[in-house]
Amino acid sequence: MLIRLGHLLAHRVRRGGRRDRSRFVLGSSFSGNSIILFATLFCVFFQILGPAFRAEGATFSVTTRSINFPQAPSGNQSYFVDSLGINYIQDSVIYLFSNDKWTIRSKIPAAFPSNMINVVYGNGIYVAVGNGEVFYSSSGNTDSWVRPSKWPRDINRFPFASSTLTFDDGRFLVLGATNASNGVKTLPLYQSLDGATWDYVDILIPLNSSLDDFRYFNKIQYKKGTYLLAGNGFALASSSLKGDWKVIKIGENTDKFDPTSLIFGSAGTFLTTVSTTRYWTSLNQGFNWNEFQSPDNSYLGCSAYLNGNFFAVGQIGIQGVQPSKLFSSSNLSVNDWSSVNLPIRTVNGCTLFGIARNNLLYLMGYIPNADQTNSTLKMFEIKVNETSLSQQDNSIRTPT
Repeated sequence: MLIRLGHLLAHRVRRGGRRDRSRFVLGSSFSGNSIILFATLFCVFFQILGPAFRAEGATFSVTTRSINFPQAPSGNQSYFVDSLGINYIQDSVIYLFSNDKWTIRSKIPAAFPSNMINVVYGNGIYVAVGNGEVFYSSSGNTDSWVRPSKWPRDINRFPFASSTLTFDDGRFLVLGATNASNGVKTLPLYQSLDGATWDYVDILIPLNSSLDDFRYFNKIQYKKGTYLLAGNGFALASSSLKGDWKVIKIGENTDKFDPTSLIFGSAGTFLTTVSTTRYWTSLNQGFNWNEFQSPDNSYLGCSAYLNGNFFAVGQIGIQGVQPSKLFSSSNLSVNDWSSVNLPIRTVNGCTLFGIARNNLLYLMGYIPNADQTNSTLKMFEIKVNETSLSQQDNSIRTPT
């Protein structure tokens, strides 16, 4: 088809050249065969590279630098973002990265075992969960933790899945550890507006043949009055905490996958996985889903939403071999992704945060050691610069 298009273009050139050679120089200085070759090559070139020149997406460049952790990560570290910046928890100590240095903020509550804690911040309040404990701090800092005065149930019987904690649209949400008995799976979901008073619901799911793929739910979202829980291949959605929860199949081509991120932005809900080269979007807070091929056929790990753009860290091919990429899109459509290379080489276990006021992303990811048998956790600060695509490659600076 491309060759035929080249012949047609060359024919039009030759005819135009005979009519007015001064207007189309190609007709007067090239032979017919040369014109066909040129036109064919031009069509092939545009077919391959044309999408890169489209201005559909949020084209961008990044400046990346490596930041050393205040303590060597031990494997159970955690992170959170608040109004002051990025925070790092290691060996019961909370560190804040600000003004290009780490400072000790406070100790985590003594009731928490070392490193077994997850913290979120919202509306001036901190909430921390882990090992069957919950604390909050409403003083605007992290050094005055207290337990809720009244917890709605026996926390020892319904422990937390400590990594499943979020703050969305004014609500703190915590997913408890699931259990199954008598053919029913129970998912406890806790909610608080202030960290002090909590409510909960037990979501009951019959384990029949159509739901045998249920293993766990590890992502929570509350947006526009809708609760959403995402798991491996399925979602649960409800317009009320104690209302009817609808079981929703995610995707048409994948029966099982492990979600790596669930975020919300101007283009809707964005769900990623490293189990397959697909991603999913929803325009109605999770009641219906669209499935897309991931950019560059990559496996998408962590993601973030920053100043109107979605960002996702993707891996092409085998983990640890090729550099990972940072992909960006403003509307999540399959043709709207731009990318730059990253210094990490795996998306397994990565974490990505966005800080809107500085247009910064903070990435925690692994870099293989020289012998390729082990990897080291590193932190990178990524300054996002919106720019033209032609400037993109020259703007990338790899950290040393």
